[in-house]
Amino acid sequence: MKNIANFKRPAFWIALVAIVACIAIGVCFVISRTFVSDPDDLIQIYYNNYASGNVEKIERIYKGLDDDHINKIKKIPDYIEEFKIVETYTKPGPYEGTYVVFVYNKVKLKEYEKLIPSIDTFYICSDRFGKLYINGEVTDEVDKYIKEMTYQSDLNDLNNKAAKEYNELFESDEEFGYWISNIRRALSD
Repeated sequence: MKNIANFKRPAFWIALVAIVACIAIGVCFVISRTFVSDPDDLIQIYYNNYASGNVEKIERIYKGLDDDHINKIKKIPDYIEEFKIVETYTKPGPYEGTYVVFVYNKVKLKEYEKLIPSIDTFYICSDRFGKLYINGEVTDEVDKYIKEMTYQSDLNDLNNKAAKEYNELFESDEEFGYWISNIRRALSD
């Protein structure tokens, strides 16, 4: 009877187990999510997974993927070896927590030796936790905002630079047109 009256709850052990459980759950949560807070990092993740055709990872960072885009992503590794990001221009988007990123890259095809200049544009938003994602569901208002941005001198210069390089490649190499048309056809099927 004396021992029962002196019994103390193991508060220390219960608290320790609870803390360890919270830490474990937190680690699992962080590991299971791709949490990105820098637009350039998000773009790099996108291109790395795009080149390898990893639809599952792209779906974690890209809202609004349609079936055509998913099918294209799956086919990309058959034709494209790598995307080499040369420059990114990150501009504020039309709303707080949004960005418009213009990416000038060089595309390395598997069967073609020269790098092909390309410019891609991404509309990036953040969720309520600050996690960035690429938003493929662009409204007419946002689309108009992005188009107006392309008239800024730095972006205009970037577009002209890429177009000039592309045209020079097209004019100087007969194989280039062949490769581009074959890849476009294959990716649209």
